[in-house]
Amino acid sequence: MSNVVQAIEAVQRLRDNLIRIAGEAMMEHKEEITALLTDQQYEEGVDGDGKPLRKYTPATVLIKSSYGTYRGFTDLHNTGAFQSTTDLSVDEADGTYSFNSPARTNRGELKSQWLNRWQGADVMKLTEDKKPLVWKIIFPTVIEKGKEVMAIQ
Repeated sequence: MSNVVQAIEAVQRLRDNLIRIAGEAMMEHKEEITALLTDQQYEEGVDGDGKPLRKYTPATVLIKSSYGTYRGFTDLHNTGAFQSTTDLSVDEADGTYSFNSPARTNRGELKSQWLNRWQGADVMKLTEDKKPLVWKIIFPTVIEKGKEVMAIQ
């Protein structure tokens, strides 16, 4: 019975190490990972569910057109403050990650919260087709860090 318990504990340690290593790798590559989200918003104009962002109001289209920044679809770009300050955080306990931006609306509300309500979906989440790209970005670093952990033990 103790062999089974020891095996379970070893697998749990391995899982915990992998989560920790993946989180560290994500933080080392946070600019690249964050770029996936900003590209999704700015170039593709979709929310975290892959649905097109709500159309701008006619007034917003007029304003963006007068600035020469209207591209024919909603891209969540106005001054650049929202997307340029988007940051990545990783929960060390379970390896989940999230994106946040400190940018605020004119009324002081976090733009990400306002945009989520406006869109009716999470605009600060990667689409399912983008999530595997995170692993492509961090995989070499995870392997290197894994080798280091294995060499220590």
